[in-house]
Amino acid sequence: MSKKKDNNTYDFGYGLVEAYRHPKGGGWVAATAWVGDHAFIGPDAMVSKNAIVEDNAVVKDRAHVTDRAKVSDSAIISDDALVFGDCLVRWDAKVSGSAWVSGWATVEEEAKVTENAWVCGKAYLTENAYVGGNSTVGGHVPLTVGKGQRIEGTTWLVRDPEEEVQ
Repeated sequence: MSKKKDNNTYDFGYGLVEAYRHPKGGGWVAATAWVGDHAFIGPDAMVSKNAIVEDNAVVKDRAHVTDRAKVSDSAIISDDALVFGDCLVRWDAKVSGSAWVSGWATVEEEAKVTENAWVCGKAYLTENAYVGGNSTVGGHVPLTVGKGQRIEGTTWLVRDPEEEVQ
């Protein structure tokens, strides 16, 4: 559980670090992270390590953006979602529920990741794609889900190099 120590430090789950409350929303931001003036960080949300949240992006509820993840444009991260690694969430994409987005994944153009889904590796979600339920989408080589495609239930969609066609 993350704990407040004082107005200049916060425990994001890995020990106390220098942090501050973002002026737009009041959420916690590590001194090493970067959050733009127009972004909204809700009072229970967190941005830590070297994460970037910019433009009109929203991080709210108990959501956490960390590592080197970038959230931009009008993307929304909400509920108990976790965005981490080197991933990118942008262009009106939404990550909600207890979903995770990690690795080098990109979620953009109104794509949605929700419930207990995990989008990881080099996955690329675009054009209203939907990943929900307990699904996992990712792999070590690029894998694209787009044009309104829906991945639901307990689907495991992973693409690895040995699956490449020669």
